[in-house]
Amino acid sequence: MKFSLSWLNEHIKIKKIPEQISEALTGLGLEVERIESLNQNFEDFYVCEIIKSYKHPNADRLKICEISDGLKKFKVVCGATNAVTGLKTIFAPNGTYIPGTNFKLEKKNIRGVEGDGMLCSEKELGLPEKIDGIIELGKKYKIGENFRKYIEDEIIFNIGLTPNRGDCSSVRGIARDLSAKFNLKLIDRKINNKKGSFKSRISWDLKKLENKNDCPLIYGRHFIINKNLESPYWLKMKLKSIGLKPISSLVDITNFVLYDIGRPLHVFDVRKLEGDLRVVCLSDEEKFIGLDKKEYQLKKGDIVIKDSKKTVSLAGIMGGYNSCVDENTDEVFLEVAYFCSKKIAQTGSRLGIVSDARYRFERGIDYNGLIEGLEYSTKLILDICGGTFSTYTLSGKTTFPQNRITYNFGLFNKLVGYSLNSRKQVDLLKSLKFDITQKDKNNIYVKPPSWRNDIRLGNDIVEEILRLDGYYNIPEKQIGNQINFTKNIFSNIKDVQFQVRESLARLGLYEVITFSFISEKKVIPVSAINQELKLENPISSELGIMRNSLFPNLLDIASRNFSRGIESTEIFEVGFTYDGVEPSNQNSSFALLLSGSTSKKTWHNPRRNYDFFDMKSIINALFEELLIVGIEYKRSKNDWFHPGISTDLFYKGKLILSFGEIHPNLKSLFKIKQSPIICEGNLENIKLIKPSKKPIVLSPFLPLKKDFAFILNFEDNVQKVIDAIKEVDENIGEITIFDVYKNNQNNNVSIGVEVELIQKDKVLDSQEISFIMSKIIDFVEKKAGSKLRIN
Repeated sequence: MKFSLSWLNEHIKIKKIPEQISEALTGLGLEVERIESLNQNFEDFYVCEIIKSYKHPNADRLKICEISDGLKKFKVVCGATNAVTGLKTIFAPNGTYIPGTNFKLEKKNIRGVEGDGMLCSEKELGLPEKIDGIIELGKKYKIGENFRKYIEDEIIFNIGLTPNRGDCSSVRGIARDLSAKFNLKLIDRKINNKKGSFKSRISWDLKKLENKNDCPLIYGRHFIINKNLESPYWLKMKLKSIGLKPISSLVDITNFVLYDIGRPLHVFDVRKLEGDLRVVCLSDEEKFIGLDKKEYQLKKGDIVIKDSKKTVSLAGIMGGYNSCVDENTDEVFLEVAYFCSKKIAQTGSRLGIVSDARYRFERGIDYNGLIEGLEYSTKLILDICGGTFSTYTLSGKTTFPQNRITYNFGLFNKLVGYSLNSRKQVDLLKSLKFDITQKDKNNIYVKPPSWRNDIRLGNDIVEEILRLDGYYNIPEKQIGNQINFTKNIFSNIKDVQFQVRESLARLGLYEVITFSFISEKKVIPVSAINQELKLENPISSELGIMRNSLFPNLLDIASRNFSRGIESTEIFEVGFTYDGVEPSNQNSSFALLLSGSTSKKTWHNPRRNYDFFDMKSIINALFEELLIVGIEYKRSKNDWFHPGISTDLFYKGKLILSFGEIHPNLKSLFKIKQSPIICEGNLENIKLIKPSKKPIVLSPFLPLKKDFAFILNFEDNVQKVIDAIKEVDENIGEITIFDVYKNNQNNNVSIGVEVELIQKDKVLDSQEISFIMSKIIDFVEKKAGSKLRIN
């Protein structure tokens, strides 16, 4: 948000130097990112006089001007018709940065003549244009002096707004905060409501809008104007000072009101409209050409404004080219509306349209400020364009419920750590225009002003008091030396989180950190949506609920990577998920995602996509590092996974993680063309596992490997066979499934199992080996229900 010091002084008379204002704004939470002087751009421009002007020998429309800066003479090639002998104007030598056209002047040969610089027009200096051609200076300008001396300096502030402070996306909003900080009075604009001399032939219709909250209130006014030409000098300078390009009186007025009081407006050319205007929610897709002359594909659910035949505006975001005002416009209809911030954010984000109106609507505007915006813009249109206007037309409700918060004075001390007396707290809130009613000795009722839609809780009120009182007033306190450093600094769960992070990073995965919020659309299954987890004041409508899984954010990253040409993604996240609002409902989790190919395609290494077994190898390696043994595999029934390519891992009956290929039905939701392999684990359960601390004894003897073939029913779990074999003898080492054969006739499966026998202290004789093998067959039959395959 940009604004000038002089513009600020139209709302509040502030006698502070820019550095003091900057410090105050930053302390109020409105971080000043940059302060600049507007006339610093004119450092290298000088007053000169044309001492001789004559026609260019090789160009009919160019002149060669010999100029003087009082000390030296220069030669310049110029195309301006007013470049005549004796004229005082502005000279820019080669190497000068030209702010109006954003380029650095270099020495050039123009039709056989090399110039020493250029003579400047107002446009090239970034000033409002009064005449065609180069600047014409009067007698007061001295030849050779820096032009910066004659330009009134203007200090420009550029502040970064947090998403909750949409009320400060205007000069008026910033002035309100500063008036409270410095105890100064806001200047009253005294804009009187005007009745109008005729009835508008255009009216609003909200009857076909199913959800009235999409546009609860809208005003309009019909104008018959005298002209829509260039804006006056003061208005053009205001807009140019904040980087906006003046276009025409009507457009400039709407932009000025937007930045001045934070009120988005739109004007339609009445002669391009057909019938009344209505706000509707699209029931089907359609194409729309915006004011930027680009075509956009609108979708079902987008909020638009239509006349009787066509869409004329994408509500709250951008007007349509088919109804825009131009230099011939003599009748306009002014729109002043209150649109749903959630719908504006969704549509604007999907279409990639970044507009000043969208910026304000999606952060929430002052619902009580519509009539002020209507009357203020009416005054400006009459003053600048002339003409007559109608009585206003409106549709919707004109009153809105005001949030009332019960606030306890002791909450400030509880959250901040120092006491502030109740009288001081009340005074600070009143200076911010909060309405205060006493409830009892320790509590008050607080009603935030209509422009502060971000104030919902007592904690928000504490923040308002603190930022106005000053963070520097928080007293310093020395940390006590009572800490017992013999105890573990971190909790058990922090230790496990650290171990998992370290291990997965060593295994070649990249850690990501994402928001703890997701879109409601991405809560899987839909039945898992817990109303308690919905945020009251989300930073974005797409981040409206606390996550119940780490998967959605990882899948969004994979989708975004693929759309940007990054085909392979190997990432993990360690964070919290939520299934309720109680502390016990916060779960420490970790998740992994493998997507794309395992390596680049080369002549000796064909490309292969990540699969189930790549994830399994990572999980096994992780368990080895965590010294976890005794894991049981079961088929997963998790809604996230492909039913045939997924598994759940248990330890002593407790689920510790699940992994597999993403369910095919979820690919469209996350806009994924690949088939990512995903895994999510519960660190709360993993921390309960006692690590195996058995020392690894290396045998001097070679291990023996014996093969078996067992017959199972197709529905049987192979893990039962593996677990049965492990119980046979302490000499059992690694167990590997090396072959699977399915008999479709009797629905049986034959599995080939390789069992490693470790000879720890001696070489096993044939009798001992036979005994172990017989025991393996016996255990598998009794405990896994599988029989040895004879042939």
